[in-house]
Amino acid sequence: GNYFKVALIACFILHLATCWIFKLGTFPLVMMASLTVFFKPQWIRSLFSTVFYSAPQPHEISTRTHPLQRKEWIILCLLALFAVQQLGTPWRPLLYPGNAIWNEMGTKFTWEMGVRDKYCEIELAASDSLGEKTFRIDFDSHLYGKQPNRIMPHPDQVIQFCHYISDKYTDTAFDGVQPIIRANLLCEVNYRGKQQLLDPNVNLASVDPYDWVYLQSILSTLSPLPPALVRQFPW
Repeated sequence: GNYFKVALIACFILHLATCWIFKLGTFPLVMMASLTVFFKPQWIRSLFSTVFYSAPQPHEISTRTHPLQRKEWIILCLLALFAVQQLGTPWRPLLYPGNAIWNEMGTKFTWEMGVRDKYCEIELAASDSLGEKTFRIDFDSHLYGKQPNRIMPHPDQVIQFCHYISDKYTDTAFDGVQPIIRANLLCEVNYRGKQQLLDPNVNLASVDPYDWVYLQSILSTLSPLPPALVRQFPW
């Protein structure tokens, strides 16, 4: 009815506004596309009938019940597994040690949207094992667009980038010997002061980015909020 049309227009305005103001990428577009779940069930058939002029017309839907067949049980079980996965995945950060807003472990596909402001700056240096040859790596020159700001808050991605730099300069600058890559990575999260995210003395080119147990040993501990800010932001 008319109320549905008004609500639909309001949702479109909301998502377009968030897309423009907050720069959330494809998220508002996905949410606008998901509004189709509120349409009448036969809307997709009507659409195909209008576009291709060949889709069968919607028939009357029977409301009579019958025992579920094997195929229907399989579909029901798959939908149940999908629901469990969708509900369980956002809780993944609880399975990892440390603070997720600091180490970024398990934060993909979670509901933790907008819970942290994190700003980082990085200095990379490549050197040989004897320290006789050392030079600075221009972090931004190897990346494009928003990639530097997207990579820096994530320790595992910084380590992967250091592997890339090490492989790139092994033959061009270090005569076939893999260089040592160290990072001075300073991050500021949720009103806390800047602090080291990774141990600056560790050769990140030799660290397995998927070994999250060892990663914990080279991550610094997130400093607590000062008492004044705790009183100001009790949540």
